[in-house]
Amino acid sequence: MIPFRATLDVERAFVLTPHAIGELEKATGVGIGSLIHRVPTGHFAHSEIVETLRLGLIGAGTPAEDAASIIAGFMVTKPLAAAFLIAADLLAALYSGPASDTPEQDDADGTA
Repeated sequence: MIPFRATLDVERAFVLTPHAIGELEKATGVGIGSLIHRVPTGHFAHSEIVETLRLGLIGAGTPAEDAASIIAGFMVTKPLAAAFLIAADLLAALYSGPASDTPEQDDADGTA
């Protein structure tokens, strides 16, 4: 999967992998289908945003302890909207693929 890049304290890579789905469901108590459809529409719990971001950092190679610390610091210093937008983009990329993986791009470069 292609990393999604976003700025927290510094620009960081996020990848929400299919392998993280079980952990995300367990941590939030919500099925992935529900998260994918609710979070982008603004119907979410704080823990769902925190866990989505934490697992996205881990998926991109950040050690688990560091990811938890980074997200904890970000969530208390930045507006919730900033975290929400990143989480919504991560869930959309998990569901549909990153925006850069569109068929139109594949057709344009001859790889489709």
